[in-house]
Amino acid sequence: MTDIDRVLGSLTAEVQRLQRDVAELQTMVRAQSEQLNRWRGAGAVLVLVGAAIGTIATFLLGLIGR
Repeated sequence: MTDIDRVLGSLTAEVQRLQRDVAELQTMVRAQSEQLNRWRGAGAVLVLVGAAIGTIATFLLGLIGR
């Protein structure tokens, strides 16, 4: 086995490891994207509920202040 074969084997192993790492990162990004999409809808609902509560509270405080 020559130095070139040893270096080539080392580089091949490193490329395989990098390919596994990239595949794992793609899986993680996909999972985070799905999670973000779920929370995006929930965030909109929370904003609407907060706005409704704020409107009702402002109305009630206006009635009490009269």
